[in-house]
Amino acid sequence: MIWGLLCALTVVSVSLAENAGLRGYASAIIVLIASIKSRMVIVHFMEVGQAAKHWGVLYAAWNAVVATTLIIGYLMSVGVVPRLS
Repeated sequence: MIWGLLCALTVVSVSLAENAGLRGYASAIIVLIASIKSRMVIVHFMEVGQAAKHWGVLYAAWNAVVATTLIIGYLMSVGVVPRLS
């Protein structure tokens, strides 16, 4: 079930990369999908869901910070989000 969902999300990412209609936001959406996929792998295949609660919280926070940083950095580089100067 999880493996199939990961494959489906990969297909969505590839189709976004190839689709010219969302070219401006495709990279940000792909990073978001990658963040979701990494969370699924960590929780289901590396069994963080069975570990102590603080490990799950720590990973979720790390995943959110990295994804947010990448998305904001990308949006700033293309001029969607104004730069702080």
